[in-house]
Amino acid sequence: MNTLNLLVIGISTTGAATGAGLLAQHGEIALPRVAVFAQTISGVVASVDLENGSFTLTTEDGSTETITVTSETAYALDGEKATAEEVLEMGAAVEATVNELYEASSVSRTTDG
Repeated sequence: MNTLNLLVIGISTTGAATGAGLLAQHGEIALPRVAVFAQTISGVVASVDLENGSFTLTTEDGSTETITVTSETAYALDGEKATAEEVLEMGAAVEATVNELYEASSVSRTTDG
C-alpha cells in the first residue's frame, strides 16, 4: 500500500505567503513555497544491502521498490527505537516513509504477538 502525503509551506518575512518564487515587492521579500514530498511504502523485505545503504521491498501488487537509507533514517520495531539490522530482516513486512528520491526518513516493523 502506498500513501502519498504532500505538505506545501509558504513563508515570507511579512507573514504573507506567495508561491510566485523569490519576489521583491514594496520592500518585502517573500520566500518561495516549498513542497515536501513524503510517501509511505509497505512491503516485504526482499533484499538488504546496508553496506551500500539500500534495501528492496516487494509490495502487495508484486512490484519491487529499492529504498535508500542514510545515517538519518530512523528505525522502529514494535513502536520502539531499533537498529536497521533488527528491522530489516529478510521476509519481514515493513513500512518505509520516503521522499521523492526514495530515501527513507523512517522504517518500521511490527512483530506478531
